[in-house]
This record gives sequence, C-alpha cells and structure tokens, in this order.
Amino acid sequence: MNEEERHHFDAQATAIEHTSRQQLLLLAQRRVEEQALPIGQPNTIPRRRFIQKKTHGRADARALTALELPKRRLSEDTKVLTIKA
Repeated sequence: MNEEERHHFDAQATAIEHTSRQQLLLLAQRRVEEQALPIGQPNTIPRRRFIQKKTHGRADARALTALELPKRRLSEDTKVLTIKA
C-alpha cells in the first residue's frame, strides 16, 4: 500500500471504531435503563363477576336506571368487603 491508500485505510478504520464505540455506549445506556425497570409479578386482573338474575321478586319492580346501577354495585362491593373482613 502506498501512503495515500494507507491514510484512507486508517481514516476508515478510526471512523468505524468511533461509530462502534458510540453504538456500544448507547447499548450500555439502554441496558442500564432496562435494569431499572421493576421485575416481579404483574398486577392481577380482576375476574368479571356476573350478577345472577333474581328469578323471584316483586312482579311490578322497575328496572334500574344508569345512575342507580353504580350505586347498587358499590353497595354490593361494600357488603362483600365487610363479609371478608
């Protein structure tokens, strides 16, 4: 190799070395960020509970409105919590 070709070769080698160092640094930084993520059991997804339809009741009972349904669910949840406690 003559001197000019050697100079080009050295310049390419240093450029490749520089980019590979930058890529390794980025990879190491990402690895450190990933290590900071918490590892463990995922939060449980509550199972869907079905409310059994009451087969017996007043014949003239009216249906619940959209505003009354959450109140009923809340009262049922508090009943379940008090039973478990």
